[in-house]
Amino acid sequence: MRMKKTIKILLSASAVVCALLGFTACNRGGEGEEQGETPHVHQMQPVTEQKADCTHGGHTAYFICNTCEKWFGDADGTREITDKESVNLAPLDHDWDEGTTIPADCTNQGVTTFRCQRAGCVETKRETTEKLGHDIGTEWTQAVHTHYHACSRCNLHEDEEEHRYSAADDSVCEVCGNIVYDTEFTFFGRKADGSAANTEAEAVSYAVGAYTGSHKRVMIPLTYKGKPITAIEAETFMENDVITAVSIPSTVENIWDRAFYHCTALIDVELQGGVARVGAYAFEGCTSLQNVTLSGKISSLGYRAFQESGLRAIHFPETLTEIGENAFAACENLTEITIPSTVTSVGKNIFLKCSSLETVNFLASVESIGSMMFDYCPLKKVTLSPTIKSLEVYSFAYTALETVDFLPEGLLTIGNKAFIGCTKLKSVQIPSTCTSIMPNAFRANTALETVTGGGNVEQIGMFAFYNCVSLKKIGAMPYLTAIGDSAFDRCGALSSFSFGSKLVSVGNSAFRSAAVSSVRLASSVKTLGEYAFAYNTALSELTIGSGLESVGLYAFYGCTALKTLTCDSLIGYGMFRGATSLQTVTLGAGVTKIDAYAFYECAALTSVTFERSLGWTAETTDEEENTVTVTPAVSSDGAANATLLNQTYCGYVWTR
Repeated sequence: MRMKKTIKILLSASAVVCALLGFTACNRGGEGEEQGETPHVHQMQPVTEQKADCTHGGHTAYFICNTCEKWFGDADGTREITDKESVNLAPLDHDWDEGTTIPADCTNQGVTTFRCQRAGCVETKRETTEKLGHDIGTEWTQAVHTHYHACSRCNLHEDEEEHRYSAADDSVCEVCGNIVYDTEFTFFGRKADGSAANTEAEAVSYAVGAYTGSHKRVMIPLTYKGKPITAIEAETFMENDVITAVSIPSTVENIWDRAFYHCTALIDVELQGGVARVGAYAFEGCTSLQNVTLSGKISSLGYRAFQESGLRAIHFPETLTEIGENAFAACENLTEITIPSTVTSVGKNIFLKCSSLETVNFLASVESIGSMMFDYCPLKKVTLSPTIKSLEVYSFAYTALETVDFLPEGLLTIGNKAFIGCTKLKSVQIPSTCTSIMPNAFRANTALETVTGGGNVEQIGMFAFYNCVSLKKIGAMPYLTAIGDSAFDRCGALSSFSFGSKLVSVGNSAFRSAAVSSVRLASSVKTLGEYAFAYNTALSELTIGSGLESVGLYAFYGCTALKTLTCDSLIGYGMFRGATSLQTVTLGAGVTKIDAYAFYECAALTSVTFERSLGWTAETTDEEENTVTVTPAVSSDGAANATLLNQTYCGYVWTR
């Protein structure tokens, strides 16, 4: 027993020594310690990792025992590698970039070169595409002296030959249509301040002063004697009836007054980006003019600049700040315009009688639409700037508008005759900010049916809605203080109107021949004009407060449907004459005077009540036409009072 213990102790000590010396014990053939064999000690040889690259494989790190030739994944020999192929790493293949391409052209192939992006790899590859071949167009390309067919890709010339001109037209090539521009001018030198230069040495620029050529097409040069051409002088081409086209270079900043006035053959004007100002009458009467491209530097268009020209369209750049009076008046071919918000000054009559103009986007940063701005234009669609506060006289008169719903909040005044004669107009929406509808504003709009909004309107001018025979409805205006003469005269369909508590005056014939069925005039009303409600054949009920201080002749003359009257103010001459259906009258304590003929021809009167105690005198004339004061026999009998008022021609005054 002691011997066996000694052997075990010696073996354990041997294992420790082996471990310290870097050897690993193993059992060959799997035989164990129980058979009494000596354990095998591995002698590990490390194999360093070999990384793979684009074209070559590699392997991971591992260990080989020099004695038993087994492979292990660790130095301790605990992870034996039985599949020796598992340590191998495959080649990575190239990581190509997106490539650099030289595109194909007419005569050369296209090439794309790809480069490997892996560190240390310098390999490349190339791919090619077929050359394109020439693409020769059928349209002529024009040069100064020749024309040719050109390849669209490389500008190869084929069929090149000189231009050919006929005796009849020496400015257009018979083959390609090339235009020859004439450049025969007289030039004037200008100093830096724009004044005339007396010598060439003083001139810093030149202006075209006169055209001396005879061709149809004109090209103004960039320079003269090495100095820029900056202006076209006044009347340079005035009344020239030959030129059809003009090219103006970018150096030209100003086109002065009447420069092309009445050039009746002029069709095309090319402004190449420099013109800042177009003077008064510059293109007036150019009846053939169709195309004008305003430069991106334009700031001002002068008085009548394009009046009576043949323009079909025009674009206003956002450099434009000023449009002069009548600038486009009577341009009969214009159909649509947009005025940018950069415009801060507009004159009158700018689009007067543009007989084809239907669409307007008026975005100018101004406070009013000038007088006769769109007068006699067949407008159908309008947008207005929110800065607009007033419409001036005739601003939209005699247009084809069917609805006015474009007036911006902020508008204060609808001007005199602003919409007069708009016979297709059916509805109007008045902004809540509007306080004044000026005289004749909607006069003779015979199709107008409804007016809405306008809750803050304070005054309606004379003839504002005169002869609007279809007008049925108008919105309540509780702040209304004054209704002008004939404001609603001949509005035969108007059946109701709100007479607010702030109304002070109703003008002459204000509602004559209207169809208002009930009228209640508050005590705020001080003035009632003559014929104010005359011939209002639908009026059946009338109440007049105590405030009247002045009443015109025949205020309710011919109101044949009037049946009931309550009045607490003075009663004017012939005020209710011809009210043939009037039956019941109540006269309040405020009735201190009844003028002559006030109830004349009121044959249906059956009851008149005086709230005052009786005490009337009447003035009449005797046979010698002397004025005589009489005291009529007035009683508390309503029927008797009715007979008295109806049968006398006298006026009555209150006496104490």
